[in-house]
Amino acid sequence: MMFLILTFRIKDVGVTCKKIYHEDGKIRLKSINDKYVDMVYPAEDSILLGKLY
Repeated sequence: MMFLILTFRIKDVGVTCKKIYHEDGKIRLKSINDKYVDMVYPAEDSILLGKLY
């Protein structure tokens, strides 16, 4: 199984590696580990730093 993981810097939060979903001007960052809850932020507060395959 291959999927794309993106590295993001979130304003006032820090850096994280997650799968991304775009929803109504926001981004939902989902961990591949189900024990962590999704993170939702305004799209303008995020900066894409890199891609991992």
